[in-house]
Parts: sequence; structure tokens; C-alpha cells
Amino acid sequence: MAEVFGLFGLSSWKLRAVGFVLLLVGVALAVLLLALPLFAAEDPSTFDQRFAVVATDSSGWGGAIQPYQGPRFFEPLRTAWWYNYWHTLNSTSFPDMTLFFPGYQRLYMFWQCSATDTDAQIQQWASAAKAADPNHTIWWAMNNEPNDRGQSNTPAASFAPLYLKYHKNLRLGDPTCKIMGPGLLDWQFTNTSCYQTGKAWYEEFRNTWAANPECVAYSQGVNGTDYPPQDAFCIHSYDLRRPADWHWCRDDMAACHNDLQTYPETRGLKIWNTEYGDLTALTATQAADMMSGLTLWMREQPWMERWFLFYTHDDRYSGFYRLNLFDDAGNITQLGKAYRDTSLLSANESFYNYPFHATYDQAADYVRPGLSKATTVSETLNAPGVVWSLVNGAAYSANTMRGRQFVATTGCIYKIRFSYLTDYDNTKCVLAMDTPRESAKWLSDVSGSSSDYVEVDMNDDPASAVSFGLCMKSGFSYSTPTTGDWRAIISNVTLLTCPNAPVVSDMGVYTNGSISAAWTAPTGGVQPIVGYRYAVGTSPKGTDVLGWTDAGAATSFVRDDLDLADRTDYFVSVRAKDSNGHWGAIGVSAPIRKVHVVDGATSAKDLPDGIRVSIPEVEVSAVNAYTFAVQSQDRSSGIVVVGTPNVHVGDRCTVVGDLATLDGSRRLVNPVVSGISTGETPRPLGVTNLGLGGGESGLQSGVVNDASAGKNAAGLSNTGLLVRVCGRVTSKGTGANSGLFYLDDGSGLDDGTTWNGLPNVGVRVVRTGPVAVGDYEAVTGISNTFTNGATVCRQISCNDAESVLYSQVNFVPSASASMVRAQRFRASAATVGALRPTARIAAVGFNVSTVAGESSTFNLALYNWAGSYSATIAGTPIAARTGIVQSGLATNWQMIALPVPVPADADYLLVMTHTAFTGSIGVGLSRDYPGPWSQGGLQEAYQAGTFRSDRQFNVKLVY
Repeated sequence: MAEVFGLFGLSSWKLRAVGFVLLLVGVALAVLLLALPLFAAEDPSTFDQRFAVVATDSSGWGGAIQPYQGPRFFEPLRTAWWYNYWHTLNSTSFPDMTLFFPGYQRLYMFWQCSATDTDAQIQQWASAAKAADPNHTIWWAMNNEPNDRGQSNTPAASFAPLYLKYHKNLRLGDPTCKIMGPGLLDWQFTNTSCYQTGKAWYEEFRNTWAANPECVAYSQGVNGTDYPPQDAFCIHSYDLRRPADWHWCRDDMAACHNDLQTYPETRGLKIWNTEYGDLTALTATQAADMMSGLTLWMREQPWMERWFLFYTHDDRYSGFYRLNLFDDAGNITQLGKAYRDTSLLSANESFYNYPFHATYDQAADYVRPGLSKATTVSETLNAPGVVWSLVNGAAYSANTMRGRQFVATTGCIYKIRFSYLTDYDNTKCVLAMDTPRESAKWLSDVSGSSSDYVEVDMNDDPASAVSFGLCMKSGFSYSTPTTGDWRAIISNVTLLTCPNAPVVSDMGVYTNGSISAAWTAPTGGVQPIVGYRYAVGTSPKGTDVLGWTDAGAATSFVRDDLDLADRTDYFVSVRAKDSNGHWGAIGVSAPIRKVHVVDGATSAKDLPDGIRVSIPEVEVSAVNAYTFAVQSQDRSSGIVVVGTPNVHVGDRCTVVGDLATLDGSRRLVNPVVSGISTGETPRPLGVTNLGLGGGESGLQSGVVNDASAGKNAAGLSNTGLLVRVCGRVTSKGTGANSGLFYLDDGSGLDDGTTWNGLPNVGVRVVRTGPVAVGDYEAVTGISNTFTNGATVCRQISCNDAESVLYSQVNFVPSASASMVRAQRFRASAATVGALRPTARIAAVGFNVSTVAGESSTFNLALYNWAGSYSATIAGTPIAARTGIVQSGLATNWQMIALPVPVPADADYLLVMTHTAFTGSIGVGLSRDYPGPWSQGGLQEAYQAGTFRSDRQFNVKLVY
């Protein structure tokens, strides 16, 4: 270098001097460069003007919008709009902000309008804002969440004169400005500290305005209505439950838009969502999921004009650090990147086709739905492509997966075509698939050709989810280059046409160790069916008993080589294959239980409770409302069946049911009757008092002869048989024992019970109708039992017994939005019309009255009263009946038959839930007791925060 300079006649000391000068110049240039912006500013007008941000205003880095940091915040986010809850150009901490953010537009806000602000002050604030940014229209918002006790907390009735004052003076200070009303916290829902829905608050505000002549005169001159003028409608959208659901916010804003079309002053206005985000997020990922789902939906709504994401950075005030768009070092966060990427979508891009930049550190066998709404196949059929991206310059560890999850709602095959856009290292970072039933498959180890595709067969579970995404293979890590387009695309996600589910049914009674089923060919398919396969499991679609087995073209099978257990439900699953080789959706049979075929009731009673038995060729000996009895045709044995009968006395049939012991007698519950034919009316078997019931037989206990002496009966058991006994009435029950009496033929039996302090003598008879002590009676009924403590006692049941309970315990509230009537009751504790405490309830219901022009559709459900249902009605009901319809002039007891009778000496809750109604429905013995009531959507169980002691329903019980 010295030689070069020497050519110009410069000596070495001069050379050193020149070098020093150059050094000074370099330092000066460096200082100058440091003083310049660190990046070339983009033109904010090129950003999507709908995307905005809440920029909190406090001193220090903690969330502050400082003058030199404005573009530093907004440009990486690509947000052209912002606000910071302030209405002046100068905050308490910083000078004029707007002048430092040329091109970025600010929404000015009065956090809480005050009567102390003068007209002159308001006009000056408006004119100053316009002077600072003369090239843009200035927008103003009034009051931050007036329906929230923790925010501006302004009653709607007092806001009308304030809004008039501010609206008038803002327009005087800046005639070109635009003004919105208050930022209401949600519309039709309430949240924490939100004491009034936004809709209720706004309607109270507009009605107060319309009642004020000064307000009406002003609005008539501005918008030509009697209601408050606005240039857009302002709302905040938060689901403060955990986890938050963006669909909740979607539904709330959609309802708001629909309601606004019914108000003349807001019809056609655009909506500004000036605050939203996931305040309850436990992770940044949850916050990103919530944000992206709602944002992507809002950008598709033509009536959504702008939205402001909350917020730039954690500050001392709120502390929602998971919502940070920038970290403490000023770097954009995962949430910030996701918000930026949604703003980069062009107007014609699909809802599902957007860059996916957020990093998820999840194992390969678990896939998040991603920064989007959960998708189903039907929603993605027309999508041009779904894009996943790796972030430039980021490191990814082994077994991480980032992608999209699809739900196989029909159980068919997916065809997925995929390709790489640029140069991934396919040996490390590949496109992969994962389903719950198999480990991750690498789909592109060799090539990434756009002609490649993979078919995924969801053959085992049509409700399973299949996921695709960019994955790191086990044992590898991968750092992406800092430049380039590092994306892969999956396109043409296709649900292939494949067979529907066959309709599967069991083939009736099957013998011990065998199981059989038949099915009908599925309808609606395009290609012909060429074969089937079936499986057997202990759960729907299960294969734990028998794996998928080829059936060829057959439409039924019988298997006697399976080890079937008692008390276990089995399910047969069947799916069809079409001529293209595609397996279709799975059809599943009803639960099938192993059945023991026995030769009569006596053999059945030898088996334990819970065993399912089949008793063929029996005759029906008695039919009541909710029970019936069957016996062998030679009258050697019988059994009571609990269930709504579809038979008549004298019918011959086969009955299948589960064995149970109720009130000392073996019975069948959950019955299925088949092979019904008409026969002769059976004759009762005449027995003495001493012979009634009989001794022990298998697992059927014998009855007591003398309780005090501990002597039980001997002889053949006849419980369940139709019998006839005679004797004189020795005692008659009253009150809780009404409908009962004792009959003695001289045997002097003592079952240990007493009425009015006196022992009962003889056998107990259940029969309604007049009877007097001393009468001679011959009664026909079913040989039955009841229990007195651990003692099994004789009883002859002549017919159903009923009671109607009055004035029971008050209602309880329900969380249901439908009209709910709920009655708590305890039959044995009732003061009017109840039966014995040892009775068992076989059916329960409400009396419902309708008149001409009225109609109601409702459900009934009976619950155990497990403590207090003070807030919700939850749990599994004992029994339920759905879709009940009553209309026109009618008064009916609407009843539920219980599969297994329940004790009367316990608390229950009977719930009626209306799903549709017209007019006024009465519930009670008649329309004037205790109804009628209008059903205007209220929950009559709970009104104005109190129980209603004057609203009680009558409950009918059948024993």
C-alpha cells in the first residue's frame, strides 16, 4: 500500500496522517449510521389496514410505546393501526407520539368520559389530533368496557348525556373525525366482572338516549334517527373461560352483527373489535391458537372493518405475559409472528392456506391442530393447499412435528398429494403422517416429487384423527438457512368415495359360547360392494375379542369358537369393500350379551344376578303398567319381569333378560320379548297361606313363617307364579301403608311387621279398592316378596299401586338454557298419598296439561339426588325419555318406566326439559294447580336468584 501512495509523492508520515483522517471520517460515518434507523422503513399503507395492535402506555420497556420504538413495534407486526387508551397527543411519560410514527394511524380513546372535561378541552383535543396527522381521518372511541366493574364501569342510563357532550364537541374540534361508541365487553355473553351483557347495556343506553329530547334533536340532525349516532360499532371480544374457545367469540360477534341490523342507527355499520386475545392462556401456544382462529374468521367477514390484538408487551398493569407480541429483548414472539403471518395472506387465499411459522416442541406421536380452527375433512376438500413452514434460521430438535390434524368423520381413505417448494434436507426434515393407531410414518424419505401421493386407510376407527406435517426424524436435528423459502405444501386433500357403514344386527338369541350377526349392504356408494370383514370387541368398533376377519360376500356369520364371558357386552363391527378396493365406514351392532338358555324360571333362579338368560315357551300370567309375569305352561315355575310390557295375558313367548334380586325375589330386568303368539288365559294355582312363597330354591330365598322364632318356610318355591289365596282380613294399612292389607286363612303367619303397634298376621296383599277388617277375601295375584330388614316376607301382588306426591321439596336450578322444571321428592317421606317406605318405584312422571293451539316437546329424566344440585343438573340419569310431544286439548301423566325399580326411601330429582313449545303448558293435576305458566325461556326452578317455594309439581309414582 505504501508503494501505491508513494506514486503520488506521499511520505510515510503523510501516509499516517491520511490514515488518521480516514479513521476519523470512518468513526464519524459510523456514528452517523448508528443515528439512522436500523432498517429501511416500509410504507404502512401497504399493510393490511384491518390488522391493528393495542400498544400499552407505561414508562420503561415494560410494554411502553416509546417515541423511538414505534416502528420497531409496528413494522415487524405489519400493523398500521394502534391505540393506547389515551386521548391526548402527550401522555404523562412521553412527548407527542403521533409525530414519531408517520404513516401509522392511531385510534384515540377516552378511557372513561368525565363530566369534568369542558367543551373547550374536548374541542382542543380533537383539533390537536387532526393537526398532528392531517392526511388521515381521525377516529375516536368512547369509554373502555362500561359494562365491566373492573374497567370504566359506566351505567348505561348516565352515559347518554356524556356521549352527547363528547360527540358534539369532537365534531366541532374536527368536523372530519369519525366517532364510535363505547367498547362493550362482549355482546350476548357475560364474563368475569362483566355485570351486564353488552347487548343489554347498549339497549339501555339507546333507550335512554331516545327518551332525552336534547339527544334526539341532535341525532336527528346527524343520522336522521332518534338514537345515538356512530360511524362504526365498537366491541371487545374475550372468552374468559379456560381454555378459551375462539368459536365462543365468533358466535358472540356474529350475534352482535345480526342484532345491529335491527337498530336503525347501526344498520349497515362495520364492527371494530378493539380488544381481543386469550387472557386465560396457560401457554403462548394456546394464545396463538385462539388468536389465529378468531382472526382468520374475522378477515372473512365483510362487516368486520378492523381488529386490535391485545397487546405489545407485558407491563406493570396487566401482567398477561403470554400475550406478549415482543419479548423482553424486543424480539418478536411466536404470537407476534403468527399475527404477522395472518396479515400477510392475500385476499384470495384460502382460510386454510397460510404460512405456518410458530414453533412447537412436540413429540412426533402428538400433533397440535396448529394456529387455526380445528378442521374436518369436509371443510378442506376445496382448499387449494395447506402450507407448513419452518422458520428461517431456527433449530429443530428430533421428533418434533408441526402440522395440521384432520378428523376422519366417515372412516374412509384419504389421498394426499404433497411436494416440496424448495430445498429441504429430505434425509432429516421430511413430510410425515401420524395416526393414533400407528407410529409416525415418513412419507418422503427418497423424493419429494409433486406426483407422489400416499393413501391413508383409517380402517379401525372412523372417528380417529390423521395428522400431517413437517417432522424431524429420530436422531436428527436441523437448522434452516437464514434465507430462502423453506416451505412444503400439501395439496388436494381428498376424501375418496367409499362405502357407507352397513347396518348390523345380532341374529337373536344365541347359545352359550356362540355369537352371530347379520348386516345389510350399505347404500349410497358409487362403486359396487365386493366383500365384507367383521370384528368382535367389548367396545364399539373394538377388536379385542376377534380381529378383522374376511367374510367374503357373506352378510352374516356365526362363531362358536369365541370365549365369551358373562356380564359383558359385545359389539360386532362390519365394514364393506368396494370394487376399487376401498374399505368403508364401520357399522356396529347393538350391545350383545352372552345368554344362558334355560328350561324354566327355576333354572334361571339358580344363576347369579347380572347373568342374561333366555326362557323359551313361557306364558304371560299378569300384566301391569310397568311389570309383567311369565310362567311355565305347566305352572311349575314363574318369574316377574320388570319393564314396559308389549304382551297381553295369555300370550306365549320367549323372554330374555338380566337376572336381579329385588325385594327378596329373583326377577328379570332389561327384557326382550320375541316369538309372541296368542294363547289361553292361564289359571291361577291355588295355595294356602303357608304354601305361598315356599322354601329356598337355588338363589331364591325362602320366606319367613315366624319372624320372632326365626322359622322359614319349607316346600317348593312358587315366587313369580300366578296364585290364588283366601282368608279373612286381619289388618288394613293407612297413610304410608295404604293399598295394603293382611289376609289370614288360619295359618297365623308372623312376618315381623307391625301397624299401629300391633303385629300383622297372615300374608300381605297389595291391592287397591275397598276392603274392611273381618271381610273374607279370595285374591288372585302374583306370588311375590318384600323385605323387612334382612327378612324375606310373603306378598301377593294383585295389581299396580300408585301414589301422587304433593308439596314436595322446592325446585333446583339448571344450567340448561332451555325451559326446565325440576322436582325433588322422597316418596317415603311424603305426607299425602305415599306408600310404604319399603316400596320400590317402577315408574315416575309429571301430569301435563295442554289446550287447543298449544304444543310442547320435552324430555324427562330421573336422577339420584346426590347432594345439592344448586347450580347444575348433572350426572347420569337413572332413566330418561326423550322427544315427548303433547299438543291440543289433553291432560296426560307423562311417565318414565325404570329399567330397574328404585327404593322409595331415597331422594330423587325428576327433571322436565322443554326443547320446543307453543303457548303455555300446565304441569300438575290440572291447569289451575299449580300451572299454567308462560314459558318465555326462563328457568322456573330458579328466578331472580331465589328458589320458588310456590312452584311445585305433583309427581306420580307407580310401584
